[in-house]
Amino acid sequence: MPARRPRTGGRRRTSDRKTLQLCAQVRRTLEGVLTGELDDDVLRMLFVDRVEPAPDASRLMVTVAPLDRSAAPDPAVILAKLGHVVGTLRNEVAHAISRRKVPDLMFQVASLDERQLAAEYDETEFEAAAVDPFDAVPEFD
Repeated sequence: MPARRPRTGGRRRTSDRKTLQLCAQVRRTLEGVLTGELDDDVLRMLFVDRVEPAPDASRLMVTVAPLDRSAAPDPAVILAKLGHVVGTLRNEVAHAISRRKVPDLMFQVASLDERQLAAEYDETEFEAAAVDPFDAVPEFD
C-alpha cells in the first residue's frame, strides 16, 4: 500500500480559488447590471474596479470608479445611490452564482489618487516588459 501524503493546505488553496472565482463572477454580474439594467445615469457611468472578500466570501467589498474622471460625481452621491439599489444588485448576484447564501455587498468608490497610482504601476510594468532581451547580450568577435 502506498504511503499517504500529508494534507498541507490543499483545502485552503481550493477555497481561495473558489473565492476568487466568486469575486470574478460577482464583478461580471455587477458590471452588466450597472451599465444597462438600472435606470440611473450616475450608476451607468460607473465601472466595477475590483471585488474582494472582506474578510471572506460571505461579505464582498466592491470598489467602483467613474468612467469619466472629469465628470465624476461626489463619492457620497454614488454611495447613496448604490445603497438604494443594493437589494436589486444582490438579487442579480443571487441569480448569477450557484451558492446557498448570497454574499453581503459593501461598496466603496476608488479615489483618484489610487487609480492614478495603479495606472502608473501598469505603465512601468509595460515599459519593463518592452525591453528587448537581445540588447543586453554581448557581441563576440
